[in-house]
Amino acid sequence: WALGGNLITNVNISPKTLTPNGDGTNDVAWISYSLLQLSEPAPVWVSVYDVSGALVFKHEKGQKSGVYTVPWDGRDDRGKRVPAGIYIYRIFADTESGLYSRTGTIAVVY
Repeated sequence: WALGGNLITNVNISPKTLTPNGDGTNDVAWISYSLLQLSEPAPVWVSVYDVSGALVFKHEKGQKSGVYTVPWDGRDDRGKRVPAGIYIYRIFADTESGLYSRTGTIAVVY
């Protein structure tokens, strides 16, 4: 179970601008975060949405306290490259003590 405060901390996106063109430079964005105060695994989703709110990528896993990194290669769930633009990521944890989330942006350019 979680105790007060936001249990999703130390969120970092590297790089913040993704260029998934296959040249080996900035082809993958690494979404890293820490989960605190979770003794039992809880469902955690890392999702990426376009600016219209449409889901383009989702990673789901049961996680407990620790440091995690989820890669996103600029492709949607069907394996197609997303268009250039600004995307919104959301890290969401559904715990016994409540729902927690963190959001931010990732840019995709070609």
